[in-house]
Amino acid sequence: MKDLLTLADAMFMKHFSKGESIIRFGDIGSEYFILSSGVVSVTVYQPGSNPFDPKLSENITIQKELSSEPNMIGFGEIALLLNDRRTASVAAKSSEGC
Repeated sequence: MKDLLTLADAMFMKHFSKGESIIRFGDIGSEYFILSSGVVSVTVYQPGSNPFDPKLSENITIQKELSSEPNMIGFGEIALLLNDRRTASVAAKSSEGC
């Protein structure tokens, strides 16, 4: 129970407007996100891709959407678990934001 309270105390609300970047591919990861409302667009790139490559869009392996419905969903854990850079880009897609 103490661990859950510690985790809950570390959480805070953030709002992202439509089109706003939540996670940028290649950045250092320092946060985990729980999508409590809205839809996000997720873009995953081929391993070894350079985030500054002008042809980065040619290295996309997966594009998908995540929704908070019917249950909230979390993302951003890979960079935290592996102590590495972000492996995907995530942006708010809902007209009301996320």
